[in-house]
Amino acid sequence: MSSEVLRRKVLDVINIVETHGLFVHDSRLVVRCSGSDVNGVWEMPLVVTLAVLNALVPRGAMLLYGGHGGGKTTLAKVLGRIMTGAYLSDVEEAIVRGHPQLTEEKMIATLKPGRLLRDGVEEVVWRRFVTSFWKIVDEVNRLTPYTQNILLSLLAEGRVKFYDAVYECNHFVLYATMNPQDPGTFEVGLPFLDRFGIAVPITMPSVTEIPFILAGQDEKLYGYDQYYQVPQVLSVEELFSIWRLVDTIPVDENARLFVGNLMSEFSVCERTSKENVTLLRPDTGLCDGCHFNVERSVCNKVVTPLSMRAAKDILRYSKALSWLLGLDKVTVDVVYAVAPYTIWHRVKYPEKLLMEEPYYGNQLRFTLNIVNLVRERFAARRKALEIFEKFKVGEGDAAELRALEEWGRSDVVVKVEVAPKARYFASREYRNMIEMLKKALSSGRVEELERVRDVVMSEGGIPNRFEILRMVEEELYDRTKRSYRVTFIDWKAIYGRLAERFPELQEPLKHTFNPPKSRFIKSRELVIAVHTTGRDDDDLVFIEVAGGRKADEIAKLIEEACGR
Repeated sequence: MSSEVLRRKVLDVINIVETHGLFVHDSRLVVRCSGSDVNGVWEMPLVVTLAVLNALVPRGAMLLYGGHGGGKTTLAKVLGRIMTGAYLSDVEEAIVRGHPQLTEEKMIATLKPGRLLRDGVEEVVWRRFVTSFWKIVDEVNRLTPYTQNILLSLLAEGRVKFYDAVYECNHFVLYATMNPQDPGTFEVGLPFLDRFGIAVPITMPSVTEIPFILAGQDEKLYGYDQYYQVPQVLSVEELFSIWRLVDTIPVDENARLFVGNLMSEFSVCERTSKENVTLLRPDTGLCDGCHFNVERSVCNKVVTPLSMRAAKDILRYSKALSWLLGLDKVTVDVVYAVAPYTIWHRVKYPEKLLMEEPYYGNQLRFTLNIVNLVRERFAARRKALEIFEKFKVGEGDAAELRALEEWGRSDVVVKVEVAPKARYFASREYRNMIEMLKKALSSGRVEELERVRDVVMSEGGIPNRFEILRMVEEELYDRTKRSYRVTFIDWKAIYGRLAERFPELQEPLKHTFNPPKSRFIKSRELVIAVHTTGRDDDDLVFIEVAGGRKADEIAKLIEEACGR
């Protein structure tokens, strides 16, 4: 099925939820795009669109945050029906409902008592929550710290353990609801919240929305019509295909830089490392007397920095939104629209600032302001970043280095992170290596790039050699990458030839025959990625191959097997 057909199906999901009155909420997600390729403004229902985006990325985990009766759990349930085809009763049976008395046996698995008593054998029976693709945790803040840790293991590692048995949850979508007003709740720490890629607060319906909700039929009397009101639109296999399509969306260099600047603004400090301090923080006097403690700074408004997991989630959900909008790449505008919802729940701000007008404790509103401030500072910093890029490619002179240091007097990110790195890039050893890389690139020969890579890997004294290695690997990948979309029956034939010609690939690629499955194999001379979406003959398989001579042989083998 083509990318456009799948995209229209996902848009149908959003329209059905909105037009059938399954979830009513006036807030809109606004994406303004401007550039050489795209221009326009997209407006979509905020909560439903973000909830749908969560299903468009592998192991998507979303937190629906709000008071009781706001429709959080209902939204997760109906999306499970529409986007997978599972009956609502099946989705309901897999829900875990948070409660202080919820035990591991009730949540994860149990033992078959017969075999245990008769033979002494621990035979594990996994609960529906574990085996289900569409997972819902209702009132996650009512889970005890112990059961929260079980869920943390699932989100972090994609596996759960019970006695000596391990269940691999390689592919799932998870939604958790949280009611902050519930008096019977346990503290939910930032490390746990950091595992949720995206979160959205859900408020009660407004005066304009309530009449529309009340006009609908009584679902307690009639239930939901699962063929018209809550119909199946997508399947699990189609979601797997979408995951792969979303992953292939390229990221504009400016968007990548914006994410990097966003992360730096949340973590940078001239005086200390925010990650490792517990007593002296921006809310306890760290910023007193600091040159950068001004109104338009970001560093003095953030207590806890973002993890790298946040940066990856920003890009994952930005790719999903770009694909959904039909864009050919992720832009700064898309990142700007998505970032607040991937950040606000996993960071701590100074309470005094958070409680002031116009925020009044609204953490999302405060985050929206911070992200807007970061974008303004990113635009103002562009010239400094352009100078830095010159040093990165072996250019830049002493005057430009002095300009960066002068810029750092008014920009903490430039002073702490950009200018020092530029000084490293100005070293003779680094520039010699960059010159070698440029010659290899101009030759157009993959062998020359491989030679540069080998030299860099063998010379431990080269400053910033990780940066050079990354540049070489990216060039090698871009110059040699070949992508194929084949059917599962074609993959069977390709695998047989691969196993015969390259026995070392037989075992790692064998697991792709238990779809959905992804395998990524990387060595110094080869990169191969295989993603299977289903086991039917016409189900799609995505293959990417890059590297040197070995990759050329594999690409030729694939093309011969497919008759190309």
